[in-house]
Amino acid sequence: MIKMVLRDYREGFRWSRLQKTYQFNMIWLYVYFLTIFPIIMGLNEKSGRMVRYYTFAMPLLFGLYTMSAIPIRLPKQMFLCPLSEGERESYVKTLFMVRLIIPIVLGVTVYGLAVIFGAAEPALLWVQFFGMASVMLNSSITNWPGSTWERDEKKKTRLKNPKLKGLYGISLTGLLAAMFFAMIPMIGWDGEIDLFFGIIMILLGITAIICDALVLRYFKPMIEMTIDYETSYDGMNRKQKA
Repeated sequence: MIKMVLRDYREGFRWSRLQKTYQFNMIWLYVYFLTIFPIIMGLNEKSGRMVRYYTFAMPLLFGLYTMSAIPIRLPKQMFLCPLSEGERESYVKTLFMVRLIIPIVLGVTVYGLAVIFGAAEPALLWVQFFGMASVMLNSSITNWPGSTWERDEKKKTRLKNPKLKGLYGISLTGLLAAMFFAMIPMIGWDGEIDLFFGIIMILLGITAIICDALVLRYFKPMIEMTIDYETSYDGMNRKQKA
């Protein structure tokens, strides 16, 4: 199963997929992180800060790309194979973990090497880990296959499964909170922290933890929807034709 998942994961980096994802899904975020945000934070004043920022930003952008380009969905051909529900569920869970773990390991490794060479603060290694983990977890849900969503008569997006209603907003809130944690090591830290900034970090951390817990709570029903062909493909196709 792991070989099949890794093969499908690798397919997400084909040029055709890269083009589609870059053009339609994540271009605004790439532009912001690579151009606008460094100017806002004044990171271009010193070359060392710019190098540190872009070094730590790459694993984060890599993770966000994989969340968008590699959806949690069974390939159509797997629905034609005589697979049990348990085997389909195993594939989806394995793909979810691969998408989650690889960017986290990459981000922590990059920051860990920076700590070893004295280019980053060791105290922020846990911030990098928690920030990356929460970003990947919540962005994975916000980028769950669009077939789990539908348009009602008022053109408002909502989940088909009542148990999952509001989960998108929850995960989006958690993603935004975790993004601040993930960005702290990018912009640098002089070892001092004032009371206001400390309170903001605590509030963001609590928000991210709560959202992480809620996302994990509704993980099982989302898996059940994903291994069903009707909610993975047929439902989306009907909405598109309508």
